[in-house]
Amino acid sequence: MIIHTRFGDWEVEENKIITMEGPILGFEGVKEYVLLPAGEGVPVYWFQAVREVGVVFMVMDPLLVQPRYAPNLKAACERLEIRKEEEMALIAIVTVRENPFSASLNLRAPILINARTRKGRQVVLEEDTYPLRYPIGEIMGGKEAEGILSLSGEVVKRCG
Repeated sequence: MIIHTRFGDWEVEENKIITMEGPILGFEGVKEYVLLPAGEGVPVYWFQAVREVGVVFMVMDPLLVQPRYAPNLKAACERLEIRKEEEMALIAIVTVRENPFSASLNLRAPILINARTRKGRQVVLEEDTYPLRYPIGEIMGGKEAEGILSLSGEVVKRCG
């Protein structure tokens, strides 16, 4: 199927669609998303709504910037029928303000996906161990951070 995005049209296999069992906060009516590569050399993806052109989130694996990230996801895994660790995919939303070098990662409300069933859910963590705005510019160094942050700047220009 072809989906329309702010970045052009993408052909996506229907079995790649992720159906959210609970909404992403603020986007209650949007249930179907796909993960699209954001670019070469950067570990971020677009979490693009299938039917709403303007609904797209920059996301990444939180373990890339916080290797000790270990939120309690037991109840959410049970709800999504995740039986094995290999079935679990975890992403976090990257937030970009006016200055792309102030980009942050939402570790308080990650998105959990069952890779087998393609069902997902944003999990708002009850514990305050993890911040809503975890700075990624200060944590990541070198070319990788530069790539993410320059890409983030493009998002602000195109989507902001």
